[in-house]
Amino acid sequence: MQEILETNPMGVAVLECLTGRWLFANSALVDALGAARPEDLLVRDTSKTWVNPEDLARIEVALKTGQVLANYEVERQRFDGTRWPVLLNTQFVQFEGTEAAIVWHLERPAGKSEPSLAVRQEADRANQAKSEFLSSMSHELRTPLNAILGFTQLLQIELKDALSPKQNDHVENILAGGNHLLKLVNDILDLARIEADQTPFTLADVNANTVVADCMALIRPLALERGMELVDEFSRRPAIMIRTDALRFKQVVLNLLSNAIKFNCEGGSATLRGHDSDNGFFFLTVTDTGIGIADDDQADIFQVFHRLDTNAAVAKEGSGIGLYVSKLLVERLAGRIGFESEEGIGSTFWIELPLVSNDEALIWDESLRVGIDVLDKDHQVLISLLNQVRQHSVGDEDMDEIISKLIAYTHDHFRREEAIMAVCGYPDLERHRGIHRDLTDRVSKLADAWRNTRAPETRRRLRIFLRQWLTNHIMGTDADIAVYASGKEDAIRDALRSLETTGDL
Repeated sequence: MQEILETNPMGVAVLECLTGRWLFANSALVDALGAARPEDLLVRDTSKTWVNPEDLARIEVALKTGQVLANYEVERQRFDGTRWPVLLNTQFVQFEGTEAAIVWHLERPAGKSEPSLAVRQEADRANQAKSEFLSSMSHELRTPLNAILGFTQLLQIELKDALSPKQNDHVENILAGGNHLLKLVNDILDLARIEADQTPFTLADVNANTVVADCMALIRPLALERGMELVDEFSRRPAIMIRTDALRFKQVVLNLLSNAIKFNCEGGSATLRGHDSDNGFFFLTVTDTGIGIADDDQADIFQVFHRLDTNAAVAKEGSGIGLYVSKLLVERLAGRIGFESEEGIGSTFWIELPLVSNDEALIWDESLRVGIDVLDKDHQVLISLLNQVRQHSVGDEDMDEIISKLIAYTHDHFRREEAIMAVCGYPDLERHRGIHRDLTDRVSKLADAWRNTRAPETRRRLRIFLRQWLTNHIMGTDADIAVYASGKEDAIRDALRSLETTGDL
């Protein structure tokens, strides 16, 4: 792990959760703080490297409670007395046998409460680096873990009669602990792949009833173990067909059902219901009679690694990844996820996914990939914003903000696209610049019409136009660019870096 962290261009520290003691600092962080060597951070009192003592106290509380920090703004003080404004991001790991937190330091311009575009892009790169790190570590852990489990199973089989009951119990404990750890590693690997956009989606017309029935059959033994009632009020109803990835839909449903059992009471119940809606979506709910979620925890329930361990009544198993992964998957599938809960009463988690008949929702899958990473990333963001425009529950002010983001991101996408066209020798660049200006103008006029009228039909016209334009744009123009971009990765990278440097975005 140290070798991977050392090569990271961002400043990275590893702190012991219980004491806050520094366990590791990479060269980038040593240089950024103006220290002469890592020992200056690992051995000395580093409390003076925090401009505000409140920030240090906040970090220590987060470490001890397991709270993940995402782009937490602080100022650190270098050894020469100058200030270093940074955004801190944390993730929790086992480091040399110790519960620890990796603290990533992302530099931000001083005096700005909101990160600039360049900082946000750097944050995206930092998140990508984090995902690649998690993926790499998961692969490295899985290999020895599988070997340990394999040899332990052989030991159990070959020496079954020779082992004493106590020795056999030890072997069973090794297998149980190893399998639990392997599941956590697989969960983290799955998360890293989804965040890094390395998970292919296969879209098909899926019978939601059949998938739900399979999930109920798989989860029922777990419910029986706890003496719980599992109620299926959906799968035997008339079939509802949805446009989705069957495997990922099944993963989300299983996660909601397992949580409904895990965070329930002995002898409680979990009920699954589903129906189609007037707006072209399938709506599924899982209701439990469990412990519920405290008001203070509800805002963070979909955050990665968030767990409810502060409540002694809550089961400790799991990694705090499941709901975060479910949210990523549902949103990638042009859906939404949410919940309602009352502490001591229970919770209802719900998801909605587009029906086969829905001709407005647009889902990113491999058929839309053009092969130029920056453009593919842009397309995913634009599709996500487009799907937010269609959400009926979004208020007018929030819709204004979403539309403004979509227009601004479209403008930046066109600038990046034109820069790539220029360095790749794409023909007829000027004509495409004109097309881009026309599209931006049409979107802006539709957005203005929405702001002036607030009419649902205007909003619908905007959605339809955006969907048609985006589909044609991806499958047409951007797919053609990929042919000219082959082998020009370095030139493209330099051109995009120049856009950031000159502030043309």
